[in-house]
Amino acid sequence: MRRNENKKAFLAYAGSIAALTLILAMTACKEKSNAEQPLSMVITFTSGDVKIVRDGKEVAAAIGMIVYEKDLIRTENGTVDLQTRTGSAVRVREMTSLTVSKIAGKDGGETRIDMEHGGMLANVKKASANEGFNVATPTAIAGVRGTSFSVEVDPFERTSSVKVIDGKVAMAPRIEVLESATPEQIEKDPALKKMAELQSREVIIEEKSEGRLNPDVEKKVLAVNELTSKAPEGQIEPVRKEVEKVVAEIQAAPAEKTVITSEARITDQDIVEKETLVVVDSDVLEKLEGDKGNESVVRELKETRQQKQDEILKKIEESASKADLKDEKEIQRHYNKLEVITLLDGSQITGAVIAQTGDVLVIHSPQGVRRVNKSDVMSQEFR
Repeated sequence: MRRNENKKAFLAYAGSIAALTLILAMTACKEKSNAEQPLSMVITFTSGDVKIVRDGKEVAAAIGMIVYEKDLIRTENGTVDLQTRTGSAVRVREMTSLTVSKIAGKDGGETRIDMEHGGMLANVKKASANEGFNVATPTAIAGVRGTSFSVEVDPFERTSSVKVIDGKVAMAPRIEVLESATPEQIEKDPALKKMAELQSREVIIEEKSEGRLNPDVEKKVLAVNELTSKAPEGQIEPVRKEVEKVVAEIQAAPAEKTVITSEARITDQDIVEKETLVVVDSDVLEKLEGDKGNESVVRELKETRQQKQDEILKKIEESASKADLKDEKEIQRHYNKLEVITLLDGSQITGAVIAQTGDVLVIHSPQGVRRVNKSDVMSQEFR
């Protein structure tokens, strides 16, 4: 009898161990699966000609498409909105080329976007205290802690500017060679150490302000980056003398004049972009992903964005109508520009484009304020 009881006890114990082992194995597999899941962003809206380049292969952007680290985004006459898993949203504007270099995870880390040229708008939301969001241009780094801001890079001059709509942004010169040098290399090399000191000249750009590097400093930073790009990774020996000379010239200027800040004019276009950069809930984001794409979710997302767009455009139209501008001179004086928009039917509108979305222009002319679909426009010229 006792032998049977012992046998039952042993079997119960063995069963418990087996169950526990199975649970631990399943948990480990789940953790491994989560750990191995690549960091990514999701496209939540796209309009016009937008391409995603991955491993040299180019594909058209689409809602629900996954964007991974190192993906290149290239826009022509189109825009694309992306969202991180932690709730930060980015709009890549027309005629832009940028790379999603790093993406933060739910436990923190850094999201970093390297912009070659063009423009972007970001609405940053931190999920944790150790999460960072940075935009790097050929000459500057903009670091964000939670804000709405835009970055522009001139494709010809390669100059950079940052406009803060709300919140704060830290802006500093970008010395590219430091990104491939180790802390030990920087500490031991006097030239690298001086460059690190230069890059630490960070200035906080406040809400409704804009910042740009001092033009003379920016030219020299670009010169340093071009010189060091010719040297082996993390090394400057072949160009040391030239680099040291340029860095010394930069350091001779007062540190407080490295970044120039001024009051920013927040335009109707800034407001339109900010309000239509829709952030979707995490569960909606999950449904949007790749093969799990849900047509009803995509349709709902488009309708939500369209509703927000209509609301903000209506406010802008009502506000512009109150100005009561009677002729072209008054319009040019009020908006500091005058344009001639030629439509496909041959008719022309002379006035000012006061706001635009991915597919709509809002034009203020002596005849009033009206919307025009971009697809109906043949040309747009400044007078």
